[in-house]
Amino acid sequence: MKKIMNVIKGNVGLLVIVVALAVFPLYLIASQTAEAQASDCYTKFVYHWHIVNPVLACMEGRLDTGGGGEANTASNLGDGDVVFAQKVGVDLQFKSLENGSGISLSSDANEVTISSTVIDTNECINTGTGEAICESANNINSLIAGTGISITDTTGDLTVTNTAPATNHNLLDASVHPDTNVGSASSGRLIVGVSGNKWDDLIPSTTGSYLRLIGTNIQWSTGEYVEVNTGSYSVNTKDDMIDCNAISGNITLSGPTAGPAGGKVWTVIKSDSTVNTCTIDPAGSDTIGGQTTYVLKTQGEWIQFASITSNADDLFILAKGPIAVSVGEVFVSKTMTNIGTTNVDIYVTAFDKEDMMIIDCSNITDFRIIYMWDYVGTGTQTIRWVDVADNTNILYSTTRTSDADAIDSGWFAKPAFCSGIITFEQQGSSTTAGDDPIAKGYVIYAR
Repeated sequence: MKKIMNVIKGNVGLLVIVVALAVFPLYLIASQTAEAQASDCYTKFVYHWHIVNPVLACMEGRLDTGGGGEANTASNLGDGDVVFAQKVGVDLQFKSLENGSGISLSSDANEVTISSTVIDTNECINTGTGEAICESANNINSLIAGTGISITDTTGDLTVTNTAPATNHNLLDASVHPDTNVGSASSGRLIVGVSGNKWDDLIPSTTGSYLRLIGTNIQWSTGEYVEVNTGSYSVNTKDDMIDCNAISGNITLSGPTAGPAGGKVWTVIKSDSTVNTCTIDPAGSDTIGGQTTYVLKTQGEWIQFASITSNADDLFILAKGPIAVSVGEVFVSKTMTNIGTTNVDIYVTAFDKEDMMIIDCSNITDFRIIYMWDYVGTGTQTIRWVDVADNTNILYSTTRTSDADAIDSGWFAKPAFCSGIITFEQQGSSTTAGDDPIAKGYVIYAR
């Protein structure tokens, strides 16, 4: 034993060399294993070579090549779609973000940015002239229920309700409508506008009444057709149409008043065919068309006149007729060469138009002649219309010393001889026998 120990003592250096040669291959294997797995260990780990069990180990946990890894893990919070998928070994694996329709993704070293690629072109626009619902393009005003109104929000709808509906009432109930005068209407009444800019009902008048506008007011009128056939008659505001039948003698219609009965209209017609007259004689000093009286002379002659407030003293003539009736006309130009000083017929040709100048004077009270005459010469020229059967019966006569283009005789009374059917003709003469006037025609009117 001592020999052995001496040998060992004497050969310590050799022993060290032998041990080193035996262990070195193991060191190389352990080093290669450590280098291959160094990337899987944290840098704070300290590697040791163990003589008894020369393997690489970490001070804070052994290297696990079976995939168990550390105890760290990850979890998802909230109720949304999860981002963490799983842990594999030491690898925490998360889901990737993928952009859907209308979404874009971008990232840098620290952040992932999610953006919308859809541009919202919708905007709120007010139409019409009412209160605006849209405050701006993207803001809508809220609805607030006022007095007597409720607003209910249901799915997709807002219901607006009147919580204080009007009660039933009469159309003309002044307690509800301040622009009325009465509380109710009754049978036969009409609603009309009255003074004060209010509505009122027009109470019916007697049977047969009708509406009449008097000034600016509508009123019931009991005026009606009146026939007057004797003496005189006092006209009043109830009268509308007066038939003056003067077959028994002249009639005077007295009393229509100007001014006070503002807007009242009367119509008077002479219905008989006699020569008797119907005279309209306004009240007091009032006039009619500027005249003290107005006379209807022929059958069918009529006049319509009114009492107008702004014309206090004169009855205003609205219309009258017939103005005139043509009873004969001749349109032939005839030169009377050396006409002479004695009246001669102007138209003497057989079947001349003047041959048909036949007039029934029975229903005529007035005549009117419009004629044309060219004055040629130096004397005073006479123009007249006479009875063919008796030239001493002169209808109308006048003189000229100048041209007469459409000269109007004006209305003149029917002469006494004109009482039946008469044929008339035109004649002419001059104080200078050698004058050569030219007759160009005429028209005779009657009424």
